[in-house]
Amino acid sequence: MSQENVEIIKAMNATLNSGDLDGALTTFAPDAELRDLANGPDQPEVITGTDQLRQVWALWAEAFATSGSACSRCGTGIRRRRF
Repeated sequence: MSQENVEIIKAMNATLNSGDLDGALTTFAPDAELRDLANGPDQPEVITGTDQLRQVWALWAEAFATSGSACSRCGTGIRRRRF
């Protein structure tokens, strides 16, 4: 992963952790796909589009109100350390 992409992910993570969901979503193309390898049993593994991302992230934010996310191992792949 290029350093430029690492910085984009770090900035998006900081924006998301500040509570600015819409700001974090500006990083994604409207038809972006996110594969959630830790999805809940009632959530899809593949999330498609920013509208669906917004819905799922809003659920995560509500469920984990006192948590955040951080990028560990940026550069070799993105891994969720905590959320």
